[in-house]
Amino acid sequence: MMVAVFRCATSNPLHMPAEGLWCAPGFRLDAEPPATRLIEDSAAASLGAFRIRSLLSRREAEGFVRAADAMGFTRSASDSDTERRNGALSWALHDPLREALSARIAPFVPRAICSHSGEAAPERRAEMLRAEAARRALLGGGGSAGGGGEPWVRRCDGAPEGTYRYEGLNARCRVYRYEPGGSDRFAPHFDECWPGSTLALKGTGGGEEATLVYDGWTYGADATATWQWGPRDRVSHLSVLVYLNDGFPGGETALLQEDGGGGGSVCVAPSAGDALCFGQSFALGRPGVCPSERALLHEGRPVAAAPPRAYATTRAPTRRERRRSGRRGGVRAADAPPPPAKIVMRSDLLYWIPPPES
Repeated sequence: MMVAVFRCATSNPLHMPAEGLWCAPGFRLDAEPPATRLIEDSAAASLGAFRIRSLLSRREAEGFVRAADAMGFTRSASDSDTERRNGALSWALHDPLREALSARIAPFVPRAICSHSGEAAPERRAEMLRAEAARRALLGGGGSAGGGGEPWVRRCDGAPEGTYRYEGLNARCRVYRYEPGGSDRFAPHFDECWPGSTLALKGTGGGEEATLVYDGWTYGADATATWQWGPRDRVSHLSVLVYLNDGFPGGETALLQEDGGGGGSVCVAPSAGDALCFGQSFALGRPGVCPSERALLHEGRPVAAAPPRAYATTRAPTRRERRRSGRRGGVRAADAPPPPAKIVMRSDLLYWIPPPES
């Protein structure tokens, strides 16, 4: 069933994407959730990422695709864009949808993140590591994929120190569409942290008066400058990529070593409903601030135009196809319909910013 989609306003014009902002207040997940679980992937875990099977059911993923198609994708402003070339839209999740997804993913993500700067005393880091080990012991094992609820300990220069507690998914999401043909891609990059946001709806379900309200923290100009934030402000620490479809050649997410070399890369093939999670950076383009520990360099690789041209029979031709082609053999790969575009949704895992000196 198609749901109505609406344009949104934003509380911070600086965060309004060029293609605008959308919401779908009538969108709902299925009453019976899928059997969500962690995927054991030691290769991805070695680079600091972890994967989740069936965060969405295939039916739910198809619903996201239909709603995104109704919103409409906007291509990059210029084909000369050196980082991203694909279609994109911004989707603000309304509270029931955001809360349902936040609860569904919660058992599989770090419930706390212990952040310290490069100048943190060794004793403090050791204390954080002991807390992480104790948490893992309570969980009954290691959680080798890096999720499973155990906390992270990471160095984030230029960010408030202390323990960040999991709050949920960010309402602000980006949905990307990679057309087949090999030109659409997302070049290697780090994802940066984002402020938390909540969709405020006025009325009783019309959705026409919708505003995405951002948390109001501000960051320091360099690694030593002080942040300003309130007691209910949230910041993201991890990205979540939710694959909304599959069935196309290529389109993998490549997880890269920090130097960008391909020798240590791990490729994750999209599977509809699955999710991939990894750390974000707090560099924020500031001079002298390096990407944070456990931030992951990654890229979105192109979707190929079609399977290799070959006469391999994938199915028997219909009578109509035989009449039109005059052939008796199987249907060529070149006769098959083109592969679908890749559709992927990106959101953030939000954490409460700790009070000073926590």
